[in-house]
Amino acid sequence: MSPDKRKTIAIQITAVVLAALAAFVVVLYARGVFDISFIDRPERETTAPRDTSDAPDPDDTREDPPDTDAPDTVPAPDTETPEPSFPDYDAAVGALPAADDAVRSGMKLYGGLYDKDACVLALVGGNSFSEHYALRDAPTRVVVREEAGGAALYYTESSEMKPRPVLTPYFGYLLCDDGRNIKLLDAKGKTLLGDISEYVPTGYRDLSGHPLFKKDGGYFYYYDGNGPTPGTVVADRITWNDVWEFPADTLPGAYYNVDPYSEITPTLPESAGMVECTVDENYFNGLALNSSYESRHGSAEVFRFCEHRVLKTVVNQPEIDARSAEIAAYRAGVADGTVDPSTPEPAPIEPVFLEEDQGFFWGYVDQNGDYLLTPQYARAYDFPSDGPAAISDPEAPDKGRLCFIDRAGNVRVNAYKNTFFNVELGNVRVRDGHYLPDTFGPENTGMLTFDHGLALVRRRVMVNSGGRVLSESNVLINTEGKIFNLPGGYDAVAYSDGMILLEKDGLYGYMDHTGRWVVQPTLTYAQPFCEGLAAAGYADGHIGMIDRGGNVVLPMVFDHVSSASDGTVAAFSEGHGWTIFNKLSRETYEEPVNPILTIKKRLLAEAAYKAYVTENGLADSRNVS
Repeated sequence: MSPDKRKTIAIQITAVVLAALAAFVVVLYARGVFDISFIDRPERETTAPRDTSDAPDPDDTREDPPDTDAPDTVPAPDTETPEPSFPDYDAAVGALPAADDAVRSGMKLYGGLYDKDACVLALVGGNSFSEHYALRDAPTRVVVREEAGGAALYYTESSEMKPRPVLTPYFGYLLCDDGRNIKLLDAKGKTLLGDISEYVPTGYRDLSGHPLFKKDGGYFYYYDGNGPTPGTVVADRITWNDVWEFPADTLPGAYYNVDPYSEITPTLPESAGMVECTVDENYFNGLALNSSYESRHGSAEVFRFCEHRVLKTVVNQPEIDARSAEIAAYRAGVADGTVDPSTPEPAPIEPVFLEEDQGFFWGYVDQNGDYLLTPQYARAYDFPSDGPAAISDPEAPDKGRLCFIDRAGNVRVNAYKNTFFNVELGNVRVRDGHYLPDTFGPENTGMLTFDHGLALVRRRVMVNSGGRVLSESNVLINTEGKIFNLPGGYDAVAYSDGMILLEKDGLYGYMDHTGRWVVQPTLTYAQPFCEGLAAAGYADGHIGMIDRGGNVVLPMVFDHVSSASDGTVAAFSEGHGWTIFNKLSRETYEEPVNPILTIKKRLLAEAAYKAYVTENGLADSRNVS
């Protein structure tokens, strides 16, 4: 073999060895065995959960005073959760059940909690909507979470021009923005009204369950033309005049015919359309959760009752008394002959009232309209089925403080009474407390009510003297006021349907009310549960929908998925457009209706009758209770 050939072979062998060594070095670098100082290691996009072993420090008196520490053991996230697989759009959507087939099998639109054994989320076909997410901008409610000095937590609310989705579910309807008009569609996408642009959805129902719209300061609901539901009441602001009119030329016996149980209904149009109704906005002072089942179910035995107090003071009482004395003297003179009967009798002086609006006060009544707690609270919220009710602190109704009472009015939870000494600040006295949310939208889902024995509250720890806020956060408490322990470093974003939405370092997960991780903290997008379903997604940017067991109900192939709203879901995918889904079940779900209107009418009728017979010295011969 010639020297040149041997040299060539040696060079080839050397090249192979160097290539193998280089590949081996690359593998070691990729696995993190070593780093090269002049090369910045890129962050890998991964769905692996973060380290959550940093449990809360029990000695941190700034965050957890000793009297509220929960004894629960908080499980760490499972670090061996496999990465999810992301199916092809056409294959995934094509495998979903068809709504028409489900309806033919006996299923109906279902607004209750999703149950994987009884419900399906079915594809509604036959619709053609814009292939774009939005066709124009519109004023949009924007909520920003801010922190002041690293301690106090605030939510500020504003309105900004943002793209409005072509489809938005609204209490079982769909609002469709075609770029020119806003149409009202039914749950299957059929047009009900061609343009409702003047009617703004409120996110509330009236007390009879109708989804409400607002126009020129008045409230409206959609009437389908089939007649009102028996027993429905659509006029929510009920006054004495609604219950009992006082005609001037009627004998007292006419008032005995008042029927406090009669219903007040509007004049209905001959065909489908919007109907104006009168609504007392004070019954709206809960969270507007856009059809969250959790926000609508509660006690069926106890109801909030609002009383508007107007103190009326007679300002011309001396003049009235003087004229009454003149009239008495005139009549006495006529009787004893000292006054000419032809002389006109002095006319009585009508009272002039000064009205002082004392505001609205809340109490509670039972199904019979009997007061359990007379109206006395500045704010009060519904009793849940399994816990106390939230009210504003009676000792400081204007301070935004929150406490919880039982049905006898006894305060069961008032964290503001808790004081302790903070060693880190020189042993200063510190006060713990719960406060009302700053905003009343989906960003505060789970506040103001207990669900599965837990409630989400805004917790503020502050220096007792001077009011300096040391920390503020969202925490979960049980019905005894004890703090529900959460994994260290996680923020409680929302709580609904017994599911806690947690966030840490931009990753989200769901824990149930027992403290068990249902979905590991690997999500990059997550929304609160609503009707047993939640929109969620991973790092690839696609979104789907899961149930309370963590099962994927809607495949994660979409760019936008709405919350469920009375069984209606709208999803959008770039390149495929909009799709409607219906939550269907063979079970029957009826929207809870609050009987407070009928109760309020009866109470007003009784008060009006009693006032009349008292003022006129009549015997109370009618029992209207």
